[in-house]
Amino acid sequence: MKIRILLAFISFATLTHAQNGNVNGVIYDENGQQLPAVTVTLKGTPHGTLTEQDGRFEIKNIPEGSYILNASMIGSEKFEQAIFIKNNETTTVPTIK
Repeated sequence: MKIRILLAFISFATLTHAQNGNVNGVIYDENGQQLPAVTVTLKGTPHGTLTEQDGRFEIKNIPEGSYILNASMIGSEKFEQAIFIKNNETTTVPTIK
């Protein structure tokens, strides 16, 4: 009985998790250099990350919906862009400069 309940819970959790989407992209400076350590967040949510050494970022497990993607770095202008996340898809943000 306990094993069946646990398996049912794991199956439900897997199905629910699979319904979320992801967002990724690359951040460059005005000279075309990829920027590491840029803070990338979805405004008003706990979702966020830092860019890797090559300027790439990915935020996973985001519920479907409309968001404002923020990218900021000390000493630089803040970037904002509206995005839409679809379930079971990865949204790639065009080049951010």
